[in-house]
Amino acid sequence: MDAVLLDTDVFSYLLKRGDARGDPYRPHVRDKTVAISFVTVGELFYGAEKKGWGQAKRQALEERLRAVVIVPFDLDVCREYAILSNLKTPDGVQRSIAANDRWIAASDGAEAGTRTPMALRPLAPEASASANSATSARQG
Repeated sequence: MDAVLLDTDVFSYLLKRGDARGDPYRPHVRDKTVAISFVTVGELFYGAEKKGWGQAKRQALEERLRAVVIVPFDLDVCREYAILSNLKTPDGVQRSIAANDRWIAASDGAEAGTRTPMALRPLAPEASASANSATSARQG
C-alpha cells in the first residue's frame, strides 16, 4: 500500500473532525498509510501543552498517533536535513525554509513508500500533479 508523509498542518487539519481545511487533502490520503515525522509529533505535543489540553484530549491524540507511522530520525534523515538546509535558488540565494519544515522534509521517504510533496508545504489539489513530478525528479 502507498504511504504519504504529512506535515504538521495537514495532519492537524485531518485530525480535527469537521475541519474544512482538511478537505483538499482527503483524496490524497484515502486508502494510503499515513506517516508523520518525529518533528510533527513534537509539534503536536507542544500545541497540546500550550493550549492546556486535559488528559482525555491528550489520550485521544496519542491514540491517533498510534494509528500512523512515525518516521524517526536517523543518519540518512540528518544528512538530508543538511542538504535541505543548504538549498539555494537558481540565482544562488539561500532558500528560507523553517527548521522544523526542513526536518519534516528530510523525513520524507525515510520509511518505505513515504514519498510525498506534502512534507514541505500543504499541497493544493490542483498542484498535486506538478508537485508529484517535482518530488519524483528530486528523488530520482
